Amino acid sequence: MALTFGCVNAALAQGQLTLYGSMDESVPWISNIQGHGSVRMDAGISQPDLFGIRGTEDLGGGMKALFQLENGFLTDSGSMIAAGKLFNRASWIGLEGKLGIVKLGRQVDFTADKLGQWSNGYQLFNFYLYHPGNLDGLSSQFPVDNAITYRTPVFGGMQASAMYGLGEVPGDRSANRTYSFAGTYAGARLNLAIAYTDANGRAFDINGTTGIAQAMGQGLAAGRALPIDSFKAGGIGGGYRLETLPISVNALYSRSTLRVGMSQGTMNAADLGLSWQATPATAVNIGYSFSKFERTKWHQLNLGSMYYLSKRTQLYALWTYQHAVDGVAAMNVVGISSGRNQSVVSAGIHTSF
Repeated sequence: MALTFGCVNAALAQGQLTLYGSMDESVPWISNIQGHGSVRMDAGISQPDLFGIRGTEDLGGGMKALFQLENGFLTDSGSMIAAGKLFNRASWIGLEGKLGIVKLGRQVDFTADKLGQWSNGYQLFNFYLYHPGNLDGLSSQFPVDNAITYRTPVFGGMQASAMYGLGEVPGDRSANRTYSFAGTYAGARLNLAIAYTDANGRAFDINGTTGIAQAMGQGLAAGRALPIDSFKAGGIGGGYRLETLPISVNALYSRSTLRVGMSQGTMNAADLGLSWQATPATAVNIGYSFSKFERTKWHQLNLGSMYYLSKRTQLYALWTYQHAVDGVAAMNVVGISSGRNQSVVSAGIHTSF
């Protein structure tokens, strides 16, 4: 026992080890799921439920060793979001030095990591606001296994990033492989990101998440994920914080193409959001998003408020409304409406450690 603690203390003397986490629980009223109203409990809506460990070790000469292990779960049931994967959100090890950062392991592609952070779903603390079916990959639904990433040092606020995910299918180097690239700029008030991802072997339950019964020449069924031969997604986004008012604005445009055989479908989406720090403890969020896949269009509005009990703990309330054209309303992770309209009114609590 003494030897074990001695080793731990020696390691901590040269580096830093952090245990962290986030828990979020809300109770929404949903106007229409398959023709019926519903009251239920939803986890991870304002921020994801997760716990993890991250660490650094100073190797000298400006070099550091890095690692992260992160698990996603659901507070309402205690279950993991990906069965059979303990560290389903992240599991990587890397080195940081004067020439940049290299990481090896399970990581999120840069469309989700860099571009997704300027979506309404991220900026306005509302997971319902990610686009129907997540067909542009902006939420972290698809971490990439066996990934190698490189990030340059920051020059004048600018940074470039690249990823290669090894498919590891013998005899077929293109199977399940992923490429992802990003460029970012971080200034005093202006932030920008551009990103692109090209991935093979992903699968989407399009009918179960959007209500669309026919796409890319395929008949679709709820609960049956459609394997996608090629997934390509990219876009541009950013945010601006006003100098004279406590207001921040975010905007994003994304486009993704899903190909099966010789047929393909395209998702176009745009977000515009505003966050007003009304008081030191109260923030008010307003947002609009537009999405289109095949013939179906979705218009979505959001109004939310967050009250900070402390730096770690917040109470929040939100109203989200979606209207569909040439299809049915289908908010992200909510369920499919029987008609064109769907509303959610919810209140919840979030804490972190």
